[in-house]
Amino acid sequence: SKSLVIMDELGRGTSTHDGTAIAYASLKSLVEDINCFTLFVTHYQLICNIENEIHQKVGNYHMSFMEEGEQNVAFMYRLVKGSASRSFGLNVAALAQLPGPVIKQAAVKSKELETKVEEAIQTHAEDLARRVMNLGQGQAVSQTDLQVLVA
Repeated sequence: SKSLVIMDELGRGTSTHDGTAIAYASLKSLVEDINCFTLFVTHYQLICNIENEIHQKVGNYHMSFMEEGEQNVAFMYRLVKGSASRSFGLNVAALAQLPGPVIKQAAVKSKELETKVEEAIQTHAEDLARRVMNLGQGQAVSQTDLQVLVA
């Protein structure tokens, strides 16, 4: 197709999982089924992984920035190859002049949520490694174990 499709923040206003799934499925359909040139803007970092699946047709780009510590960010308004290394939501909140105490509380909550996710990933990885080791020792494996290993 010779069409240009521009999608901006598809999936916003939904849960993170639903939004990511909607954005992923839509982008994949546009690229593989409709085969049109697409500018797809998203805040869902997981969508960036689609470049690895369809690397001949998908490329990640972001607006460049300069950082001086974690607090000071200057957005350069220049498009560069690759996905953004992190979120700048708190920096944008400061630029929008949200009250300092609100930004500080948001930073604490953000770090708390990030820690919980990292802990959950670590726990899941350890559990999965334990299950794999049990397979190697000839122990019986339940249907649930097999489903976890395949997932």
